Amino acid sequence: RDGAWNDIDAIDVVRGDLVLVQEGELAPADLRLASCTDDFLVSLVRLNGVDAPVSLKVGDALPLGAECLRGNCKGIVVAVADHTNLAEGYVAEVATLEHVARPTASARDEPYLRRRHRRDK
Repeated sequence: RDGAWNDIDAIDVVRGDLVLVQEGELAPADLRLASCTDDFLVSLVRLNGVDAPVSLKVGDALPLGAECLRGNCKGIVVAVADHTNLAEGYVAEVATLEHVARPTASARDEPYLRRRHRRDK
């Protein structure tokens, strides 16, 4: 920030920051690659379960949680926290699951539920 490289916690990264991601590190937010080495490879296994290295180039998106396997990159933070692709995908998945499988109480659970309700009053 302010034209100087600083070590900051991932939680303190904000949109517009320029972030350096090196071998063995995870992307701290959704990034748009501003520069990267020719051999830049990442793993998205934490995000999609596919254990295959992915080669990225300048202009590509690097999602939160992607692991740098080789090389390094500099990326501009485009989304953090609840606005990342990972978080938005999780929210959409949970919303879908809620509509598909909503647990219901059975008749044998009814006395327990009534007792609990009375205690909560």
